[in-house]
Amino acid sequence: MFLQISTGIPPFMEIISDLSVILKVMSGIRPSRPPEQDDSTMSDGLWGVVQDCWKQQPSDRLAMVQVIDRLMMMDFGIEP
Repeated sequence: MFLQISTGIPPFMEIISDLSVILKVMSGIRPSRPPEQDDSTMSDGLWGVVQDCWKQQPSDRLAMVQVIDRLMMMDFGIEP
């Protein structure tokens, strides 16, 4: 969802079938990093948070408190 909020484009927009998206995600395929745009850029740190939130194994994903901590560190210019 964060990817869609930051870019305005739903992930896997080119895929029509929800089932096709589900199968891609189940096989470990994730959306590509969005290209840099003049009005919104996804920093390396932010892209790292996105990737850590959608890791294949749920136990490997960030907890919400970790997401908040990392976003706050980025807000203060501290890259983890």
